[in-house]
Amino acid sequence: MLSGWYNQCVKRKRRKNPYAVALGRRGGKARLTKMTREERVRVARAAARARWGRTGKAKKKAGTAEKSFTLAAHISSGDPVTIRPVLSQLVGEAGITPAADGFQVRAEMTGTSARDLNRMLLTALRRAVKKTRLRAEWTTGGTTERFFDYVAKSFRST
Repeated sequence: MLSGWYNQCVKRKRRKNPYAVALGRRGGKARLTKMTREERVRVARAAARARWGRTGKAKKKAGTAEKSFTLAAHISSGDPVTIRPVLSQLVGEAGITPAADGFQVRAEMTGTSARDLNRMLLTALRRAVKKTRLRAEWTTGGTTERFFDYVAKSFRST
């Protein structure tokens, strides 16, 4: 009998006081209305840094050197005309071949990893046209990495 009473006391969930929660919301809204835009931006950046564990700009890992990568990719988009200038700026005009729904690209790029280069390329293209697809193959030093959009699909050593 004693164990049943103990379980009821210990397992009771603690709930927040709804009045305190409401006051907290009011205080947060009031604080935001009194802050300038610059102060809100500063607070948001500090919160993002705390959330992601960064103290400033991303630092390179020790011992990671820039490598030369060969890119072979198919880029498809609903609006190829809009992404063409962005693509030309990133990889150069020489390696771009028009295709039915986008472009075939062959280029040399330098970076610390294929993942970083792939992310940089796709992010820049999606800033121009959100519905852009990238099927990329990055090769360096006998290894090939394949990506579909941001996702790594295969890694192969030759």
